[in-house]
Amino acid sequence: MRGLLLLLITNGARGQAAVWARGQRQLNRSHFEGAHATYAEQRQRIQAAVGNYSFYVYAGGAFDAITTALPQQRRHYKIAEELVEVWVHRALLNDKRRTTDPEAASLFFVPAYLSLSKNSDGQGHDERLSALIEELRSSKWFQRHRGADHVFGYSSINPGVARQLLFPKLHAGLEQSYFGVFEMNPAWVGGDRKEETLRRMVPAPYVVDASRLAGTSTQLHNHEISVFFAAHRRPNAAQWSGCDRSKALGLESVPRSSIHIKSHRRRLLDEDAFAHSMRVADFCLVMCGDTPTSRRIFDAIVADCIPLIVGTRLWGRCEAPCHEGWGWFVSGKEHPHLPFRDTYVDYTRFPRVDERLLYEDATKAYEDAVRDVTETEERDMWRYLNAIRDDVVYGYGSPFSSQKFGRAAANLMDGVMLRRLHQGLVPPALRPEDHSPLEGYAKVSPST
Repeated sequence: MRGLLLLLITNGARGQAAVWARGQRQLNRSHFEGAHATYAEQRQRIQAAVGNYSFYVYAGGAFDAITTALPQQRRHYKIAEELVEVWVHRALLNDKRRTTDPEAASLFFVPAYLSLSKNSDGQGHDERLSALIEELRSSKWFQRHRGADHVFGYSSINPGVARQLLFPKLHAGLEQSYFGVFEMNPAWVGGDRKEETLRRMVPAPYVVDASRLAGTSTQLHNHEISVFFAAHRRPNAAQWSGCDRSKALGLESVPRSSIHIKSHRRRLLDEDAFAHSMRVADFCLVMCGDTPTSRRIFDAIVADCIPLIVGTRLWGRCEAPCHEGWGWFVSGKEHPHLPFRDTYVDYTRFPRVDERLLYEDATKAYEDAVRDVTETEERDMWRYLNAIRDDVVYGYGSPFSSQKFGRAAANLMDGVMLRRLHQGLVPPALRPEDHSPLEGYAKVSPST
């Protein structure tokens, strides 16, 4: 996954959808977790499983020196993903489960603004990180379990940037600790590929512009776009892993589709047009890029656009046309890249496109994926998106001043807590897909 490419959107009413009847529908964007009964039951199930725990957030000394003592300015951040370090820290500081008494804590959160430290004062970055690791490892709370109850909230965006930010040094200091990660690739946190490393990595969402994508609380849905996709072609990905985004152009023959694949890196500025197109589309295509993951799935969820997931790569698998290659880590089905898939979000509810068929006959692949999605099921998926939206959002507005947080940071801590309680991965019996009442259209988990 790489940075969001904002593309100029052109609309064209090219026919009526074959799946649903004509007519407007009121789409509720109020986004409350009780909007979907099955989701509400799953949230209660996980909350009961984690229990009434609390966590401690380190502060003072070396921790402040590499966080709040640094200049809090947006210009020091190059891409949205770097802002996760601020969002997670501030969200947890404002979480009702945070305790100021480390004696009462079940988990310990380690804050560090590695991107800000590197970008604002690169020469002092190594020294600040060394001081943090030294102070942390001398703490009796860290020594009690060798850091096994400690959490670092985020990863880098690729192995190269991880090295620049000194993640290998950090990971060596927190070798028994848990890491939130954008992708299940140990190199993104400076770790090795051992099974034990993967077990301590908890997938978390990419950072999206939630305020822009969410739109108003209610609106009429007119089926302006049937399927939407806008992205850079990522030509290297085809060689590295067999991921060819240009094959999505085959969907241009689908009535009312809006497909935009760019081969250059020119940045188009129409952010509002991009967000609007996601909000008015029935389905938003989710494809791999340079890596298995993509921000598009989180864009789609926040915009209430039903994700149309291509292939099995997000489930940690690599099936033809996917192949292993440079820069491509196959995490395996036990370690999918899907955030909170084992706690709160059932990704099997969303239609999935056969990747091999998409490359051969895109229109047929699309039709096969959505054929059994009735109007009733579409409404159910909208209610589900309405419920889970805050699960993939860190916050709304400015990461430096906002007091409106999503549930992503809290969900990360719940995921770690469950792993601690079960001394390993979350048991299948607790996962949301095992409690879904769906039988036909959306039971598409590649793990089955």
